Amino acid sequence: MKKVLSAILLFSCMHSNAQYAKTISLKKGQTIVCSSKTNTESEMGMGNMKNDINTASELTVIDENEKSYILTSTLSKMKMDMEGMGQNMSYDSDNKEDRESEMGKMIGEKLNSSDTFSLDKSTGSIKLLNVPSEGETSGSGGMSIMSGGDKDNQVVGDAFLIIPSDKKIGDSWNVTTTNKGLTTNKTYTLKTIDNNIALVELTGTTAGTVEQEVQGMTMNMTMDSKFKGEIKVNTQNGIVTESKNNADLNNSMDMMGQQMQISSKANTVSTFTSKS
Repeated sequence: MKKVLSAILLFSCMHSNAQYAKTISLKKGQTIVCSSKTNTESEMGMGNMKNDINTASELTVIDENEKSYILTSTLSKMKMDMEGMGQNMSYDSDNKEDRESEMGKMIGEKLNSSDTFSLDKSTGSIKLLNVPSEGETSGSGGMSIMSGGDKDNQVVGDAFLIIPSDKKIGDSWNVTTTNKGLTTNKTYTLKTIDNNIALVELTGTTAGTVEQEVQGMTMNMTMDSKFKGEIKVNTQNGIVTESKNNADLNNSMDMMGQQMQISSKANTVSTFTSKS
């Protein structure tokens, strides 16, 4: 009887480990559509600001090798509403008049242009391949730095997650990354699994100083932020279906000898859908 019980327990453990994809599983030509909504409230030295941004991006697998997938990230749509300092501003990439405005021309340079990344099949780590030349920026320029990074990097990085094969419900694991002067520490905790969809809790911090050129001026942003959220990921292929993130950001911005303290709260919900 003990031998039978031991065999059952061993089989259960083997089955538990086998339910996670060891590598991200994609196909050449596959496209994943990301729809993201971010609401931000910021306290600044010159007043308060509210920001609502809705974006749509497409991730397309264009090649692969033994270790990595090569994919592009393309921002296809953006809708933005800003309120602060006595002014209201809005932008909708589907609106021709907005596209021809000063803001529209600045944002339009990024719309429908693609950045290329390599995605490690085993770890989910990403690397930007078309590194911008001096004076150029990748992502959404000044807007991306305010939220702690490059928008394209964030979209690609959030779209995939590999759960270590030895983790069971209730277990946690840590990941630390450094990018452009910012160090991010993440702690993942596996909460539940239902029909091959895992619910993973995420907590973490981002800190450091990053320099970026915005409209010909050099801006230094020192960040100290905390975030938490949850991720739903397909355990069979490592593709995230939904992610939610709540962040508290404490930033210090230096530009032209002036320093500004910025305290923000940002809530982001993203969904990822594979095109047929």
